[in-house]
Order: sequence, then structure tokens, then C-alpha cells
Amino acid sequence: MEKQVGQKLLEYLWKVPQLFGLLIASFLSGHLWLWIIFAFYKSSTKGDKYLANNYAKTALGIAWFALILFPLYLYKHGFNSTVDTEIFDLIGFTILLGLFVQGLGFIAIVLINNKK
Repeated sequence: MEKQVGQKLLEYLWKVPQLFGLLIASFLSGHLWLWIIFAFYKSSTKGDKYLANNYAKTALGIAWFALILFPLYLYKHGFNSTVDTEIFDLIGFTILLGLFVQGLGFIAIVLINNKK
């Protein structure tokens, strides 16, 4: 069953290249968020092994991009309950905007922590 689900996911990623790009950007974004958390706000504990893996980094990045995508989708399409392929048109802009806002947040965090 898991093998069939994995094959279907790979087929879907192959057919929709925006999702493949989103996964790569999500991993990079999640990696940066976890680095910020570990470098500035959290001391090492046993729970680090659950956060510092590829799945957790990707999931954190997906959550970040979902926070960016939701208001963009509402602005463009309103509360339309049929989300066919309209959401794929916003993925590229979501990645750009999400990485830009994350970069600004990273710079702000570094500047604030350097003043301490």
C-alpha cells in the first residue's frame, strides 16, 4: 500500500512541476527556520533528533508557505470552495514572497540578537 501511494505521489509531482519546486523550496525554508530556532532560541535537547530531519524541515517549510499562500488565495479568488488548478498559478509567487519575507525576518532576528 505504501509503495502504491509513493508511486502515485511521484507521478503527481512529475505531472505538476510547481509542486516539485514547492517541495525543494519548502525544504530550504524549513532548514533556515530550524537553523534560526536552534541558533538563537533553543538549547540542545533530546528532541532535536525529531526536528532536525528532512521530513520535519520540509513540513515546516510547507507550513510557512501555507501561511503565505492562504491570504494570497483569498485575495485573488475569495472564498471559492472549488480549488481545481487555480492554486497552482499562485505557487511561484508564493515561493518568492515567502522567501523574501523569511529573508527579512532572518535579517531582523540577526540584528536584534546582535544588539544583546
